[in-house]
Amino acid sequence: MATAIGAMAVPAKRTTFIATQPDGTQLTLTRAGDEFNKYFLTDDGQIVVGDRLNGYYFAKVDAASGRMAASDMKATDATDRTASQSAFVSAINREELNEAMSKTARMSRISPREGERSYAPSKGKASLPAQSGIGLFPGSTFPKTGSPKGLIILVEYSDVKFNSSYDAGDYFRRMVNEKGFSDYNGTGSVTEWFADASMGQFTPDFDVYGPVTLPNKQAYYGGNDSYGDDLRPEQMVIDGCKLLDSQINFKDYDTDGDGYVDNVFVFYAGQGEAGYGSDDTVWPHQWDLASAGKALTLDGVKISRYACSNEWENTNPDGIGTFVHEFSHVMGLPDLYHTSSSSAYYTPCQWSVMDYGPYNNNGRTPPTYSIFERNAMGWIDPIVLDRTPRSVELGHIEKSNEGCLIPTSKSTEFFLLENRQQQGWDKYLPGHGMLIWHIDYNSTVWRNNAVNNTKSHQYVDIEEANNNPAGNNASATRNWAFPGTLGQYTSFTDNTTPNMKTWAGASLNTPITGIAENDGVITFDVCGGAPAIDSPVAVQPGSNEMGNGFFVASWSAVDGAADYLLTVWSVTDGVAKTETNTFGSGSSITHATGWSSSATDSYGTSSTGYFGASAPALKLNKAGAYVMTPKYDSAISGISFWARGASMDSNTASLYAVSGSTETVLHDFTSWNMNAGETVSYDLDRNDVYQLKLVYNKEGSGNLAIDDFSVTYSSGAATVLPAYNSLSTSGATTVRVENLPADKTKYRYSVVAVNSEGQKSAASNAVEVDLTQSGINGIEADDSNAPVEYYNLQGIRVDNPANGIYIRRQGSRVEKVVI
Repeated sequence: MATAIGAMAVPAKRTTFIATQPDGTQLTLTRAGDEFNKYFLTDDGQIVVGDRLNGYYFAKVDAASGRMAASDMKATDATDRTASQSAFVSAINREELNEAMSKTARMSRISPREGERSYAPSKGKASLPAQSGIGLFPGSTFPKTGSPKGLIILVEYSDVKFNSSYDAGDYFRRMVNEKGFSDYNGTGSVTEWFADASMGQFTPDFDVYGPVTLPNKQAYYGGNDSYGDDLRPEQMVIDGCKLLDSQINFKDYDTDGDGYVDNVFVFYAGQGEAGYGSDDTVWPHQWDLASAGKALTLDGVKISRYACSNEWENTNPDGIGTFVHEFSHVMGLPDLYHTSSSSAYYTPCQWSVMDYGPYNNNGRTPPTYSIFERNAMGWIDPIVLDRTPRSVELGHIEKSNEGCLIPTSKSTEFFLLENRQQQGWDKYLPGHGMLIWHIDYNSTVWRNNAVNNTKSHQYVDIEEANNNPAGNNASATRNWAFPGTLGQYTSFTDNTTPNMKTWAGASLNTPITGIAENDGVITFDVCGGAPAIDSPVAVQPGSNEMGNGFFVASWSAVDGAADYLLTVWSVTDGVAKTETNTFGSGSSITHATGWSSSATDSYGTSSTGYFGASAPALKLNKAGAYVMTPKYDSAISGISFWARGASMDSNTASLYAVSGSTETVLHDFTSWNMNAGETVSYDLDRNDVYQLKLVYNKEGSGNLAIDDFSVTYSSGAATVLPAYNSLSTSGATTVRVENLPADKTKYRYSVVAVNSEGQKSAASNAVEVDLTQSGINGIEADDSNAPVEYYNLQGIRVDNPANGIYIRRQGSRVEKVVI
């Protein structure tokens, strides 16, 4: 794993203790922050930095560095302050101090070798939505599937040893690997936790070595510098690996063969500074040797990335919670707590193992991965909710691995819905019901590990059902899940509070209503709801199912369907034709016939360089602004348009295929010429797209000028056959379409399912039929002798189907099967 990512750590366990100043006075402090931004809070919430040796002082902004630092004013409890201390506290600018804390955290996390991120889901999972895989750190390459080997080493210091009351080596070997691990009230092992969270897709196998004794005292590695950072935690890793070199072949832990050990995890003796440890202890964290300016090569492979956690937590060995949190960083997940704030409780808190969840049940029962983490790992295939009316049922995600996704005009911004129940790993959650997450991936924010550091724009945000983001209030946190403890929060729409709008304020028009919870199952309606009736999947006729004047139309049966309505078109070929929308003349925007746009502003004749062949150009200046083509009778083969960015910063545009109320992303345009206009083109590699929509994804500032938008398609026509215009099939899923005109050879058909109450599904996929491809002339084969054929859910034949859901056809028999 050659690519380093920014440093991360577990959040402080909010333990309160009595601190003693060097002069003997005492005050009450609560731990806060993390390894890269340590501080304390007084009994009235004032920020304090320091340690027991040098004393505890109220924090200030260092004028030279802009970072948080200790002032000269000694910290005290609120009731013990002198007039000068009270005046000092009153004069603190908390906004400036919070910004200084953010800078301290960012500078402590700097990593010089960050790679670029790929959004692509794992190979072999082409059916997953475009949003799958979004949410990991740039450069995350640790295996997400299978049973990769994990390396764990146990180290103790020259002055601090593993607790003598138990066998540390035996405990940690079993804690990470043993099925049913229950020591000290444990509720399972690390491997079990990951197996359950991934539904068996990821089952790591950990090798544990040691313990060995390091050459230095605990304070040498864990003592704090003037900013509160541990002095030499990376040296702890280097020393431990060298001492175990004779026992470990480090090359065995380079699973991808890139010359780097994937990760080394260290359990160190004693307490950790995030919980009950002193200032001399190491704070659990994930980092890499390269960022610390160190290098280590053993057995021909380089060692850089590591994570670590403490042996002991208060009065018992630590549970799996901290390990799961830190190892999740190794796998690429960011912290979801506020990494630089003194009192930010609006983050996911106990609902997520990437926030305060690792401390649930004293670290013995961390919550399972939410739908955010599962989607980022590529472990879930969520139901994509478009504007098609439907009713949805969700089981507890830990058992069902079910969830929903609501897309926006940006592939990197979307909503995720899941059902969480207080069972299994989720037993110690603050509540139960449906959580709705708002995800907005931004690579810069992820690199800074500042995902939820901005209250006004969280990037992995729970849409609190009660609109009360007070994570330090148990009653409030309990009601973050829909429909609430009293069933009072039953809707999530563009107009509710909270609402479904994007961060840019765009409405999605996909209302979720009727949210209910019964026996641990969540149900709700989308766009008013509808009976659970799916669209049929139409399949291509085989060569023995077409001939002179006929073909056989077939489709999958749909649960709940009482009838099907078949529509057939005759298709006339034509030459390729290009239609161009020039958006009018002068400064007034007008559209070619059938075109539409949500934008009305233009770059007119006075905006030289910001239009194509002639003025005007269409100005896309709002998030979600779009231009849409007409619906053509023939499939679109390609597009081109003139474009220029105007003072933009990292804004993109997405091209969608439009089919009724369904919009599917075809391509994202990510770079624009800022100095001069240029023609952008895109060729479609499919023949089922008849209408397109270009949507502007505005994250930052700037506008996009669009002009001379051309669409190429066939000039042929599609005409409905009167005898097959929504023809009822009386429930049959196979119909012989016959008595076709002798001078026509190309046809298209689709079908709609109808339930007993007369409600219709969306139309199936459209199937193109060419009678010239027939292998016979009107002779039909017997079903029992007919070959078996498989089709995907788009009606395309698949010769070698992988695991998944398909349409199986043998002769006239068509059925949906799971392979």
